[in-house]
Order: sequence, then structure tokens, then C-alpha cells
Amino acid sequence: MTTVGNKNVVAFYRPVDGHCNIYVVTCNRNDDSGAQQVRVSLSPRQIVHVDSADNQTLNLQCTDNAMSLAVIDSDGRIVSGTKPNRGNIPGGQVR
Repeated sequence: MTTVGNKNVVAFYRPVDGHCNIYVVTCNRNDDSGAQQVRVSLSPRQIVHVDSADNQTLNLQCTDNAMSLAVIDSDGRIVSGTKPNRGNIPGGQVR
């Protein structure tokens, strides 16, 4: 879990056939009653951008063969990442 501007963000993924099936849940930091979920499937090296209303962005990238889900900074560098969790949560969770 992380924050992007005024949003709390939880993101996790499941590797499927070399792609990353990403699940992103967001809610306002001061009010978690309005949670929103987005699902997207990324090919290796593709990036999805999660934006907040106050122009903050979280960039998530599927790595080669869906080995991990990486958090990418504005300069294109990996700043964090996770490998899939084979337990009850479908994929790894970005921290």
C-alpha cells in the first residue's frame, strides 16, 4: 500500500501467460468509503499510470515474463517491486 497525492493505493498482480494482470484499488486518504478498483492486463515492459486529482502519479511496470511488478519513478528507474505471491492474494502487493 502506498499513497499517491490524496489517494491510498493498493496494487497487486497475477502473472498469466507471461503478462501481468494488475488490480489497483484506490480511495481518498480521508474517506475510504468510496473505494475504486481497476483491472488491467499488461504485456512485459508495459507501464500503467495511476494518477490522482492533484497531479501525482504512480507508475507500475510489468517486467519480462511477468516475473515482477515494478514501481517506476519519473526518470524510468525501478524504485520498488514485488514478485507474485502464490497464497490467498492473487499476486504480489506493491509496498
